Amino acid sequence: MALAGVLIVAITAGFAANGYRMAFRDKELVHFLPSSKLLAVIDGRDRHEMPVVYEALEARNRVGDLDDAQKREFALYCLGQMQQSQDKPEFEGYVSIFTKSYDSDVLLTSDWTRYLSVLLERAAEAARPDLDEEARRVGVYALRLLTVHVYYDKGKNDELLREIAEIALSVQADPEAIWHHRWGDLILLAYKRGVVDSLSWGASVRRNIMDHVVLHTRGAARVGEPIAVSVSYDPGRSRSHRKDDVWSDWTPDFRVSVTPMRARLGGQETVLPDETMHVLTDHFDAAGTQVPVVFSDEQWRSIATGGSRLEVDLRLIVHYQNHRSEAFYESTIVDDRTLSRSVMVMAEDSPYLVQPVVDQEREQLVTAGLRAEIRRSRSRSGYPFEVIIQSDGGHPVAIAGYVFVILPDGEEVQVGPWLLPPGNSRWYREDIPAMGIPTDGRPIRVEVRPAHRIAVQSIDMREYWAEPIDFNVRYYEDP
Repeated sequence: MALAGVLIVAITAGFAANGYRMAFRDKELVHFLPSSKLLAVIDGRDRHEMPVVYEALEARNRVGDLDDAQKREFALYCLGQMQQSQDKPEFEGYVSIFTKSYDSDVLLTSDWTRYLSVLLERAAEAARPDLDEEARRVGVYALRLLTVHVYYDKGKNDELLREIAEIALSVQADPEAIWHHRWGDLILLAYKRGVVDSLSWGASVRRNIMDHVVLHTRGAARVGEPIAVSVSYDPGRSRSHRKDDVWSDWTPDFRVSVTPMRARLGGQETVLPDETMHVLTDHFDAAGTQVPVVFSDEQWRSIATGGSRLEVDLRLIVHYQNHRSEAFYESTIVDDRTLSRSVMVMAEDSPYLVQPVVDQEREQLVTAGLRAEIRRSRSRSGYPFEVIIQSDGGHPVAIAGYVFVILPDGEEVQVGPWLLPPGNSRWYREDIPAMGIPTDGRPIRVEVRPAHRIAVQSIDMREYWAEPIDFNVRYYEDP
């Protein structure tokens, strides 16, 4: 005790000689001060003003040298530092100290509520374009923590979730704000827990999906031929599309049903075939099915060659599906509307937009990786047999045409169109619209006959194989 008294006298003398802050930079002197004194000294000051004091308290807290009251005081000090820290590793350290103290039951419920409020305040900074990148990194980390906390909260603090969702919706609506996918996660979680009303949810869906549907076409159209169009989805301001450990037990799908309805070009309008394209928003790089826009010969005579804007009316229905639903195939329609998208098209009188190719040097490469089979159908179409054409993706030229099955007596059965881009290993699998397929081992021919009309239905294809591809096959019985 006498020694401690002498040391305190010495430290006091150090204050007078070296100044208040300088004295607390002496690790040896600080080491002998009681924790209560260190907590009183650092209170209300930034840790960088007194790094030695902070390090001493952090070490004592780590090894359990602080009593419960001192642990709470130090944790609340760290909470105050969380409000102003602009360094992500420092911020993570404050969070670790605070949450461990909470887990040790030395903090009050009101302390935890304050902590969540600080996270919310800092999370909002992730969207601010006026802040530097490091400050936004702190905000993104706070946003991640907030996401985890409210998810595992299991509805105990819906008021906080409602407040978070309001901020997320405002960020989503502000084109200047910097978006992070976790805002989308929180909006979806709020919707699932019933703390976001249907109007707010509908507005979010429109911003997330409806405003980010993109129309694609080849950019050139041969007069008199169909114009292939497809639709893709730019993720825009969406939720997370990775199924990480936080969301793995509830990650849903949004399925967008896209149906082209009408198209206009050069003052002419046509009604499109009733064919629905699908864009799955969990797979942002997946474009929808391609659909041909067909104008009559009379309409083409009224469409001037040169640049014109092709406008297509699309009906979009957004379906929401929770994978944990007992009724897996049931979904909820969250939006249904018609919108228009347009793209410039150059109408040309050129003989081919997609070139037919016959190249002996590449013929072996085109056909070597293809194999055809006829099997018992597993579908419910009513036809008993199906044709399968497998590809290993080794063909350097696209395959575009119609698939035919030629029976032993010479009867030809047209199965349907097939469009296979170069290097694509996608299988062709369709039911054969006939009943009399021999199963006694007699040879059957499968033939792919090239068709320019099919080739131009792709917006990416530049050439296609222009000779028939034949396969001699037999009926294959599954073991």
